[in-house]
Amino acid sequence: MKRFKIWLKESSTLKALRYATKAHSGQTRSSGEPYVTHPKSVARFLRKYKTSKNLDKLVQAALLHDTIEDTDTTHEDLEKMFGGLVASLVSQLTSDKKQIEKIGKKEYLSRKMATMSSYALAIKLADRLDNVQDMMPKVLDQGLPKVTGPSMPIIK
Repeated sequence: MKRFKIWLKESSTLKALRYATKAHSGQTRSSGEPYVTHPKSVARFLRKYKTSKNLDKLVQAALLHDTIEDTDTTHEDLEKMFGGLVASLVSQLTSDKKQIEKIGKKEYLSRKMATMSSYALAIKLADRLDNVQDMMPKVLDQGLPKVTGPSMPIIK
């Protein structure tokens, strides 16, 4: 954790963290924690597991990945403050609620992920990993669900 804090001080990523913290102010996770803990965890996963010449931009996009969807932030706002790559990644990670209603979440995600850049997919994977970790205490308390259907061969 200390290395992560030192790294934040040395980069423009601190600006993205401050922006995400302000944009998500007042929002909470289902656990009751401030919402910004989620994008911070997503950024940590990327920082720990991803190598890239654009890692700083990826981490900034991870910190900001829910701002367009969950706040009044626009793509144009992010482009002005953080540049085209960060804004593009956040837009790729932003769900279109009307499309989800129209074609269903499963089909929407399938189509959306098929067109995402590898950078956006890496952020999406870190996002899902944090969401699963957030759910694990609840799942362990309630017991694991029974797995059937197409997932069964993967588990065996």
